[in-house]
Amino acid sequence: MKIVFNPPQQMGLMWHVHEKPRHFGVCHNHNLLQGQYWWQKMHMKVQQFMARGIRHDRVWASFNGPTPQLHPLPITGLGYYLSMDFAKPLPLPM
Repeated sequence: MKIVFNPPQQMGLMWHVHEKPRHFGVCHNHNLLQGQYWWQKMHMKVQQFMARGIRHDRVWASFNGPTPQLHPLPITGLGYYLSMDFAKPLPLPM
């Protein structure tokens, strides 16, 4: 296990683990790093690194906003949607 004291090197390792294979979450990235490296407050620093990801903000978009008021269609009489054609058979064109 390698002990890493240099913060820029820690950032590089976190970026490498996050960007290269896939964009995993905090716990998975921490577990990948923990197998080979160690530094103080490692989980907290990985969490801070992941929180700063600007382009990943869209993944955490909130859908808990206020719902807009719905405007239902007016209810009309039966003939509005349903009609019948009483025309006699028309002659076929030649």
